[in-house]
Amino acid sequence: MAYQTGTAATPIALLTTLVTWLVTRGWTTAASAADGTGHRAHLSKSGVFLNFRAAVLEAVWSQNQSGSDLGHGLALYMGTAYSASDDWHGQVGGPAVAGANYGVGAMLTAGPFPAYHFHDDGSDNVMVIVEHTGGIFSWIGFGLAMSKDTHAETMAYFFGSTSGFATTTPRTSPAQVIGTRTASGKYPGATFDESASVGATLFVRVPSAIQPASNGWVSNGAGVTLSFGTVTPQVSGALSGQASYTIGPVDNAHPHWRTLTIQGRAVANVYPRAMILPAWQFVLHPTTSRWTYLGYPPSVYGCDAVGNGWASGETLTIGGLDYRLYPSLAVRHIA
Repeated sequence: MAYQTGTAATPIALLTTLVTWLVTRGWTTAASAADGTGHRAHLSKSGVFLNFRAAVLEAVWSQNQSGSDLGHGLALYMGTAYSASDDWHGQVGGPAVAGANYGVGAMLTAGPFPAYHFHDDGSDNVMVIVEHTGGIFSWIGFGLAMSKDTHAETMAYFFGSTSGFATTTPRTSPAQVIGTRTASGKYPGATFDESASVGATLFVRVPSAIQPASNGWVSNGAGVTLSFGTVTPQVSGALSGQASYTIGPVDNAHPHWRTLTIQGRAVANVYPRAMILPAWQFVLHPTTSRWTYLGYPPSVYGCDAVGNGWASGETLTIGGLDYRLYPSLAVRHIA
């Protein structure tokens, strides 16, 4: 099925359920096994490898993590091969930072989770959304190719609701994961924004002419240097004029429609229905110093409908296509 929903008792149960569903969508399992106190899984399709790690009261990335980073979550990055002799974060072809791969995550609780939602748009663009506490959501997504509006290149991508570094970093309240937010975009009580200042929430693998290093990966991490290394070069959102936080929960970050200010209000006045906005992505070409258009994830859009007249889980139909609504997102929905 292109869409599956259900409940999961733990992060491990969530990951093993996801693996089973992905196999029905044509992915091949290279490994799925216990790792630490959690679980790792590696799958492939069309030369693209997914590397997952379910965290159970542990830190799962190698970079600068300590006892203060122990928590629950689902982590992800892409690569180009699988080796049973390598750690889950040491697989070939991922976005390398300080000698190990780096990626994204969905911060979770210990469980049980009221609901999960697996979406596949039929073209291998996958969205995994977890309601880990009543009304509180986190997510990861990935695909074999960004949209191809103006170019022929096939560029794989993946993203999450938190950076890899923040996948398991605990918060004092689940509401700080997504839900109540301050005007600055910080979660109440959090010590940092989930933004370019702490890592990256979107990665795109581009042609070597654009990015010869980092295994071809660019991110929305703005090339920021963290204590453990430099995150891959910056991707920028089309409308925000800043590093694009893309498919993330931060206020004042593209494609959150509040960033459109006057344009957003004008559109809202003449088109009172829920708006959905593609997460257009550009990257600065290293030799031409011009912005190169990369496309956008084809099946997920920024949308503030939930909480503004719409409820999470409702279906919005535009042009004969259905979109399932979640906080901050609209996801292409095929039953």
